Amino acid sequence: MSTNTASGLPQTLVDVSWAAWSWASATAGWLSDNGDLVLLVVTPVAITAFVVRYRLLMKTLADRQRFILTPTRRFDPSPEDIWRQAAVVLRAAGKGPWWAPKAAKRVRVRLRADGSTPLEYSLEAHCDAATLLRDSRYREVTVEKAALAEDSWAEQVRAEAEARKEERKKPRKERRMKAAEGEEEEKAKRLHAVRAEFVLRGRASAALREVPLEPDPLQPVIDAVADIRTELGEVAEVVLDLQPIPGWQVKLRQWQILHEARDKERTRARKAAGHAATDAQDVQDSWRFQLASLFEPSSARRPPLIPPPRPQPLNTDKALGRLASSRGLVRIQVLVRCTSTMEGRARQLLGQLTAAMDVFGDGSRLAQDAGRFLSLTWSADSRHRRDAFDKRWSTGQVAPRKPNWVHISELQGLLKPPTVHSVLPVLASELPDYVPGESLVPHGYLKYPDGRRRLIAGLLAEFLFSIKVGKANYGKTEWALVQALAVALAGEGVLFVDPHGDTWRSVAPYLAHPALSSLVCRIDLARAEDPGAVIPSWNMIGMDRDQNPARTVTAAVDALATALSWSEATHPRAATILTKAIEALVAYNLAACHAGRPDAQATLLQVRTLLTDQEVQRPILDMLSAEQRRWWETTFATYPADVLAPVTNPLDRLAANPVTRAFLGNPTGAYDIREAMDDGKIVWLCLEGTGPSDRLLISMIMQDLLRDGLSRRDTAEDDRRPFHVFADELISLDPAGGPTFASITEQLRKFKVRLHVMVQHLGRVQPTTRESLMQNSSVVSTTAGAMAAIKTVTDEWHGMVDPAAVAELRRFEHYVQVTANGAPIGPLRVEGPQVKEVFKDYYSPQLVGRMTATANRAVQAQPVGERLLRAQGQDAVVLAFLNSLGNGGQAVQQGGTPTPGGGTAVALTKPQTPRRRGPGRPPAAPKPVNRAE
Repeated sequence: MSTNTASGLPQTLVDVSWAAWSWASATAGWLSDNGDLVLLVVTPVAITAFVVRYRLLMKTLADRQRFILTPTRRFDPSPEDIWRQAAVVLRAAGKGPWWAPKAAKRVRVRLRADGSTPLEYSLEAHCDAATLLRDSRYREVTVEKAALAEDSWAEQVRAEAEARKEERKKPRKERRMKAAEGEEEEKAKRLHAVRAEFVLRGRASAALREVPLEPDPLQPVIDAVADIRTELGEVAEVVLDLQPIPGWQVKLRQWQILHEARDKERTRARKAAGHAATDAQDVQDSWRFQLASLFEPSSARRPPLIPPPRPQPLNTDKALGRLASSRGLVRIQVLVRCTSTMEGRARQLLGQLTAAMDVFGDGSRLAQDAGRFLSLTWSADSRHRRDAFDKRWSTGQVAPRKPNWVHISELQGLLKPPTVHSVLPVLASELPDYVPGESLVPHGYLKYPDGRRRLIAGLLAEFLFSIKVGKANYGKTEWALVQALAVALAGEGVLFVDPHGDTWRSVAPYLAHPALSSLVCRIDLARAEDPGAVIPSWNMIGMDRDQNPARTVTAAVDALATALSWSEATHPRAATILTKAIEALVAYNLAACHAGRPDAQATLLQVRTLLTDQEVQRPILDMLSAEQRRWWETTFATYPADVLAPVTNPLDRLAANPVTRAFLGNPTGAYDIREAMDDGKIVWLCLEGTGPSDRLLISMIMQDLLRDGLSRRDTAEDDRRPFHVFADELISLDPAGGPTFASITEQLRKFKVRLHVMVQHLGRVQPTTRESLMQNSSVVSTTAGAMAAIKTVTDEWHGMVDPAAVAELRRFEHYVQVTANGAPIGPLRVEGPQVKEVFKDYYSPQLVGRMTATANRAVQAQPVGERLLRAQGQDAVVLAFLNSLGNGGQAVQQGGTPTPGGGTAVALTKPQTPRRRGPGRPPAAPKPVNRAE
């Protein structure tokens, strides 16, 4: 039975084969006879299937969403983070409706540079994948839903098509006339687009180069689009489409590669066997073999030993390479398009992006799908391929011209936004070019690799507080002068405090320009001893300009206590004596102003007279209320004379200096920093130096600035005019100012007072001032200097700049971090601007004399000698006024109230004397004088 079965099996196979052949022949004959009918039936079905599939494809691709991924400045993903994000992207690429064709399921990675951001990174996919893409696996990345990317080129193409339709409806003559008129203008505005498609070149199993994450793999792309010019409408985009590959295609491709690998191995083995036979034959023909056969004839009869061809075992993983596993395998489509109104610029950008792709080249590489034969070239930008490219670009269809299979791990450099290891360019949209007169402030010249440089600027509204650190003679003050002039030209107020008085000569020819000269106020104490010098005056405790009495007392006491390093623990009695004395003099000044005698006001120097001269003290005390007078009668009367020395000695030093006595010893003065704030004035304050008397004066000026800044609470926020204070040589000013600089930084921002300081070493500044400035500064810069000084700044930049690189900067070079659109930019290496270069069009040396005279008149400056004579005689004026009052004299008639002691009590309230105010500050209504009982 087994024999019959064995003999019948071949016959069965022959019968089956013959039956199959017969059926195939019959079918072919039937199709030949009825081909027209088959074609008539199949063709409509095929066309219908194609149309339905195409419509489903377009419908699916049209329903997609885009998400922009914005990294923080500290974004530094690990390979594991990237792999997890890749897994999410792979899953999102497979999302879509059940009826959607496989070709419609993909994720598009878009890298876009249009001048608004250095490199915008976004993901696009079907709406069903929105949940996956919205939740990024990157912790320091913000995901924001956005509209599909704007396509100016497609809009232009549609507009031109519609325009051509409209033109065809017009008469030919009218079309020619219109074309001749607007041809040049249209050419200048028309966008030019260049295109490129990148495909994989090399062995199908070979991987792309494994690009390290540091530096950022996207850095070549960022560098390629760094010089985008927005005025030319330039946009450079790279899109990477990722599409899952069906498993059966992977299996088929694996079988094909393994088959080719085995064939190669067999061929290699056959060649190796042939080489071995040839070698054996060569051995037999050699003289050594022949000589050996003479002595051993039997060896000549043995045939040569030729090994049979034996192919080596195939290493499957090595042969398949990236195709060893279907997990993580994707089909990619890489498209690049650059647009510009200058065709040459668009091609230049495309060439730079093409070079950027070379970083991924190794066993396989991304290369342009293009070719050349003699002078003929073809690429994705060829006329016969442009429409297909634009269709894939606009719809998102994945139809690469090559298989382009890669493993997702090979693309890790393209699956993340720019990281902390990338160097982002500064765009004109973030920091535009400085134009004098606009609301911008220059931050330095930024140099480009091609030799170009531009003066970058930030918005004046974001120029709140700034610090400039660095060694002497390296351009800090020059830079501050440029910024002060820029602020003034933009219409905002300026106070430049120069403790050494050497900046006036440099800046005066530019302040003399008609655009600024009428706003300048000059207070030059540094040259007060020069022949013909004039100075203004300032009564810190005067009541003739609508000052607040209580705040005036506080500011004066705080100024002296700060400059003298007093505290409640060290000098409680001296502080109390000074407070009561100034309180009494302010009350007296109120009485003098009420009596119409502001010229009889006491100054800060009269504190000595009040404390030591009974003839002046007695009538002034009679003006106080019973409560105020009680301290003088009970407490002060018990003090020995030597307790007054801590109070009077500093004032004696002020009086001993002719300049400070002339400035502070006059009863009235035009120095009013609040008025300068409201009117947008340019106040140039040059001090004598940094001695003890100067420190007292600095302290009083800064306290007055703080007081006047806080007084702007009586003005609506929108009506407060920004006022910028530039303080040169902070090391000299800060000890005298005490906590004032910190208070200005912390409290006056809302009152639109800005502070900008220059300092050689932040370590020599008081900790409170340093910490407050570093916390609130919107602009921080440093020049070369000692490592200890540099590290104070670079530590704030979290290691983004090496201190050694800062230490090697040349003169006038800086590293600066600025704020633009609420985000920090930099640190950037810039060249400090020069006044003579930036404002050369404002240089007016011939008008300096006229401007100086106007600036002196603005502050009612008078010769120093006259001011000094009047200050020296002010004690006598005060005493004469007191004697003229008598008991119930003019002071009572002007608002005083007789007291039980026979004097006149004057409350610490504002006088009714009107004060000239700036345009943004409404006039205050007269307030009634409160009378103390």
